Amino acid sequence: PMKPGARPEGTRAVSEETSRAMLDLMRVNVVRGTGGKANAPGLRVGGKTGSANKIVGGRYSDNVLVSSFAAVFPADGPLEADRYFVLILMDEPKGTPETYGFATGGWTAAPPAGRVIDRIAPFLGVARRPDLVTAAPANAVVPIESEH
Repeated sequence: PMKPGARPEGTRAVSEETSRAMLDLMRVNVVRGTGGKANAPGLRVGGKTGSANKIVGGRYSDNVLVSSFAAVFPADGPLEADRYFVLILMDEPKGTPETYGFATGGWTAAPPAGRVIDRIAPFLGVARRPDLVTAAPANAVVPIESEH
C-alpha cells in the first residue's frame, strides 16, 4: 500500500510537449468552448465534454444520451505539479428550460463538475489564483498563458 503523500511510479506515455498541449487545449475548452459551465473561478479548470447516443432496442437512439465531463485542475503550472481529475457521467440526462432543452455534456455534466471542483479544491490544498486566461469575444485569438 502507498503511504499518504507518496507518488506512484509510472512510465510517461506521451511527451511533455504533448502533455502541455493537451492541458492547454482542455483549459481553452473551459474558457471558450463547450466546457464553460465547469469553470470554477481561480482554479484553472480544464476539461472535455462528451455526449453519446445510447443504444435502445438494438439501435442508436436519436434522443437518449449518455453525457459526461472529464475535468482536470489546475490545468496550468509545471507538468510535475499535483493535478486532480473529476469525471461526471450522466446516464440519460434530460434537457430542461435552463439548458434550453439540451442534454449534452456541456449543459448537464459540466455544471456539477465545476461545483464539485469548487467544493473539493480547499480540501485538496489547491489555492485560488487570478485566472490567467479569461473569456474573450468569439472571434478573438486566446493566448495560452501557462507556467511551464
